[in-house]
Amino acid sequence: MSRLPLTTQRRDIDVRVVYGQSVFELYQQIQILLQRESPALANFFAEPIVNSVRGEISWNTRATGQTRLSADLSPDEWDRVSHRLKQYSESISRLTDKLEKSGKGNSARAEALRSMLMTPDLKQSLFLVGEDLVLTQWGCYKFGTDARNADLFEQIKREPKVTSPPPPPPPPPPPPPLEPNSTNAPRVSPAVPAVLDTSQPASTSAPGEEDGTVEPESHFWRWLLLLFLLLLLIIGILWKLWQSYESDSRTALRAEVAELWQKVDRKVRECGSLPESSKGGTLAPQAPITNEEFKERQSENRIKQDSKVNVSLAWNDRADLDLYVEQPDGQYVFFKPCVTATCGTLDVDANRCDPRSPCNNLKERPLENISWRDEMPRGRYVVLVGMYSTNRPIAETRPVSFTVQVTRDGKSSTYQGIFKNEDVKCTDFCSASPRRIAEFTID
Repeated sequence: MSRLPLTTQRRDIDVRVVYGQSVFELYQQIQILLQRESPALANFFAEPIVNSVRGEISWNTRATGQTRLSADLSPDEWDRVSHRLKQYSESISRLTDKLEKSGKGNSARAEALRSMLMTPDLKQSLFLVGEDLVLTQWGCYKFGTDARNADLFEQIKREPKVTSPPPPPPPPPPPPPLEPNSTNAPRVSPAVPAVLDTSQPASTSAPGEEDGTVEPESHFWRWLLLLFLLLLLIIGILWKLWQSYESDSRTALRAEVAELWQKVDRKVRECGSLPESSKGGTLAPQAPITNEEFKERQSENRIKQDSKVNVSLAWNDRADLDLYVEQPDGQYVFFKPCVTATCGTLDVDANRCDPRSPCNNLKERPLENISWRDEMPRGRYVVLVGMYSTNRPIAETRPVSFTVQVTRDGKSSTYQGIFKNEDVKCTDFCSASPRRIAEFTID
């Protein structure tokens, strides 16, 4: 892996987003797809390395050989590069059509491929590394501009074709020599010098200067320049006034928010403290849920036992807990859809409701389950548990214990956890952030 001589400032560009994800986050999935479906394009997209601290993006490539920027290529070399880019366009178009026709969740990958075919400046983003074309700043366009202007192949069409100048015409043949005694030779009269008429002196003054007049066009351009400067002055004054208004508005808004928080604190104090039985340190965690209890709840929720891996979460409360599993490829399996074909499946999402409205059908013995029935990516899997809502009034908040069971090849391991009152944060409703509970590895 080698680094290309280009660093992109994050503040200068916008990055395309596909189904809520940055196109950079889908790079590894697209690379795997290209290596399988179109190996000739495997090195076309450079790998982005994002430095969030510095706000910079560097670019790496697996291609080897001499590195040359496309802006430095000769006209003949650029014509050959343009031809190869058009071939790449046809290959990617065929691949996106194939993905869309196949269905099975491939529309996201097809849209990601289309979004990658743009760059803010083609000749400053395309490199020739050895014999490979490598594109940087893909999926990006200049900040504050229309993304359609960054289309890769529209930029190729806009590039002027450089052609060699036509060869100069051949010189005319010399006249045939005249014979000295030829009677047909034309007579040439002796050259007579031209006589200049000096009776009237030549005028060297420009039109309009003799009578002291000035061309009206010069007045027009002067007035136009003054009008332009006046317009810039007015825009500057308006911008300054707008900044002052925005600053005053922000100050007033902060004061209003601070006042609202003070009101909230007063209301909380008026409601009184939580009862002693609901404080975090007074309630002992429940005993782990047994394997027999897990089997009974899995049977009630029709969970199949022939999966390669089952990850189950069980608790004895009507709170809305959520089960998460982070896969080795960076994808999360939880209550939101997963975009890759190797993702696991959330079979049950228990006690799901909007806590700001009445919640019905809440269970006191809930279960959530994530399973993998097909091939799983190799690597480490991380299991997390979060609390979306206590599904109770603030004054009735209490600790919630839970148990996680990981079953592989018929062998089960259990892990216990608890959300204490101090873990719960309350705004419109009370919730707790996800925490890591367990992990396992697929070889």
